[in-house]
Amino acid sequence: MANRQQLRASANERARIALAIMQREGLGIEAAAARVKTTRRNVRRFMKDTGISTRRSRRRGDRGKLLVTRQPLQKVRDFIDDMNQGMSATAAAKKSHTTVRTMSKILVKGEPLLVKTNNRWELNVLIKHIYSLVYYGYLTGLGGKVQGGGEDHPDEHQYGEEDEDGIIESPDAPSVWWQIDFDYFVSTLPEERVGQFWKPAIMQWLREELETPNLVEIGISTNFLGNVDVADDAEYNDRIDDDGNMKLTQIETWMNRYDMTMHPTVNFGLDDNHTPRDVDFEPISTVRAGIPVSAEGRYQIIIRREDEVYTYPKSGPKKLTFDYDLSDELQ
Repeated sequence: MANRQQLRASANERARIALAIMQREGLGIEAAAARVKTTRRNVRRFMKDTGISTRRSRRRGDRGKLLVTRQPLQKVRDFIDDMNQGMSATAAAKKSHTTVRTMSKILVKGEPLLVKTNNRWELNVLIKHIYSLVYYGYLTGLGGKVQGGGEDHPDEHQYGEEDEDGIIESPDAPSVWWQIDFDYFVSTLPEERVGQFWKPAIMQWLREELETPNLVEIGISTNFLGNVDVADDAEYNDRIDDDGNMKLTQIETWMNRYDMTMHPTVNFGLDDNHTPRDVDFEPISTVRAGIPVSAEGRYQIIIRREDEVYTYPKSGPKKLTFDYDLSDELQ
């Protein structure tokens, strides 16, 4: 049985189709709603939510049927981008072959696209994008030693941006690396900012999930403590309990290596195979009030030795859910 959210999404989709029919064929709201098996009430609700206005037809024979007022929504995307790049509202409107007056009349979910502050037009709406975002980096072992450094150094821009702390190899290098892929990461930030902005929060979350010693694996911990250097380090870092046992991190259990952690240098990039998509427009006031979202990431550790590739966990990438709020992007 469909839940409330799924029912609303279905109703919205039918309303969108009805509106497209109204604009394309000039049908009234009742005829268009009936065509897609929805109701006039649902279409009106959707128009109110999305800021779409209507007018009564003055044509003889139309009997005052309700028509959608054509708005230059196809220009809104470019207009917002241009203003975000520093253009004034006047310059951005001119580039889109429209006027500030026209753009100022556009409503997005009941809120104006533009507001005037100190005699200057400012954007009042943000674009919600969907990105395919990846973070990746080296792993370190006991003493901070980088694991599987490799000798080849491919183009560091091949897979992502160079990190401000230094360059690490691309995951295409013969090496040992970790990576997490978010195929559906929602953000109001432009593509040149989203990866860097969310990196600190994502890395803190990943370290809490994967580097916190909270797993009991007696066999592995006993094996670890059989090494003098490991035992000394574990004792120094207070990882051994009163019974002589040691809890392990998720990465340690996967790799069967003590003190394996993600290197401080972290790279990120947008997957070239997935073009960023626009999912919606949101008034700034709505974003500021809070829009909680979740992104599912697939985490794995990859080891390449010559022509052989090994991945951990062996059962396949670990699915992890990162919860965040778009209001944080207004900082």
